[in-house]
Amino acid sequence: MERAFVMSLKITVIYILVGATWIFFSDELLAYLVDDVGTVKVVSIYKGWLFVAATGLMLYLLVKRNMLLLIHSETAVKQRNRELAATEEELRRQIREQQKTEAELRASRQLYVELVDSIDGIVWEIDFSSFYFTFVSKRSETLLGYPVGDWLKTNTFWEKHIHPEDRNLARSACLSATERGENHELVYRFRGADGRYLWLRDVVTVITENGRPVKLRGVMFDITRGKEAEQALVDSEERYRMLNAELEQRVLERTAQLEEANKELESFSYSVSHDLRAPLRHIEGFSQVLLEDYQDRLDEEGRGHLLRLKKASQRMSQLIDDLLELSRVNRSELNRQTTDLSRIATLILLDLEQSQPDRTVTWQVADNVTATCDPRLLRVALENLLDNAWKYTARKDDAAIEFGSYRDKGEEVYYVRDNGAGFNMQYADKLFVPFQRLHRAEEFEGTGVGLATVKRIVARHGGRIWAESAPEAGATFYFTLSGVGK
Repeated sequence: MERAFVMSLKITVIYILVGATWIFFSDELLAYLVDDVGTVKVVSIYKGWLFVAATGLMLYLLVKRNMLLLIHSETAVKQRNRELAATEEELRRQIREQQKTEAELRASRQLYVELVDSIDGIVWEIDFSSFYFTFVSKRSETLLGYPVGDWLKTNTFWEKHIHPEDRNLARSACLSATERGENHELVYRFRGADGRYLWLRDVVTVITENGRPVKLRGVMFDITRGKEAEQALVDSEERYRMLNAELEQRVLERTAQLEEANKELESFSYSVSHDLRAPLRHIEGFSQVLLEDYQDRLDEEGRGHLLRLKKASQRMSQLIDDLLELSRVNRSELNRQTTDLSRIATLILLDLEQSQPDRTVTWQVADNVTATCDPRLLRVALENLLDNAWKYTARKDDAAIEFGSYRDKGEEVYYVRDNGAGFNMQYADKLFVPFQRLHRAEEFEGTGVGLATVKRIVARHGGRIWAESAPEAGATFYFTLSGVGK
């Protein structure tokens, strides 16, 4: 609007100046040049049309010039408007992108905060130059009871709440490692809001710029339970050490007591072997003298009493021998060596044959049966087992005895089998108990100590023993040893 007004005013001023100049000076010039009135009139007419033509031409040129300027200006304005519209659209696009980026940043930050808060530890950041916390996760509130704001207020919060015994060590270790630019871990006790100290493991990462530390970032983990368990383990180990020492002392005391008891047992065994045997020998000897020298003076009943007395003394002597053998099994030291059990069993059966040459017994010993054991003790065990087999087959015309071994689940099992009297498995639990017998003395002689001796010998070798039988169907005794068998 202002530009159009200036243009109109400019044209008007030019027109007034040209018109005024023509009016004032053209008539004067005409009067000066032409004296004839008619000619002046004609010239005036031409002068008027010339004025009109000149004025029109001038107006045309002025209007054309300004119209061209106006058209150019409008074109420039339209171009500028298009540029402004494009700029506006670009600005709108940038604004939309910025808003989208800000929303993504807010979502990312929210996710980061949620992830940090979900970590089972306190995530933190410290400005190293001021030692002020610049960030602490909300986990600090649930773990230690302190609001986040308390951590950010002062640069002494961390150090002030460390246990006095751990404070100097934790701070010096942190500063020393940070100055070297090394990531590190700290373990210390930290006082919670309730006054209770918790054990923390602080994993620290050093952030550097131009080779110098600028920030510290880390995570504090609660390791109180682990430390308590560790202390409990230490206390338990100490108690175990004390109990072990006490146990060792008790073992020493019991060993001394056992040695003393063994000495007393040896003394008792000596007494049994010598002091008790003499009266028994006297009873047996005098009984024999009475039977031989006073036979004609004794009636049948008297001779029967003397025979029973003699047999009782012999049985008592055998019982003493068996008890002494049982006590020696417990006291003797094991001397393990590779032993040929086949040879031992064969020698025992040959001795039994010689002791009762009138009996016919078929016996079989497997070849190359060996074991890593104490040969003296295993001879005692086999003597008892084979002697029992020999005894309990006495009423069989086709008596048979067998010794051998077999492999069962990687373990060598040895056995003694016979086809003798057998026994009822209902009473098998009494077999290896001293003085317990499954047959009457009138049927088969014995003291009830032999199988108890065998069980103790097998147990001393780390093995086990059991039996299978049925009345009048024979019996099989099985045993194992911890030594390597073949």
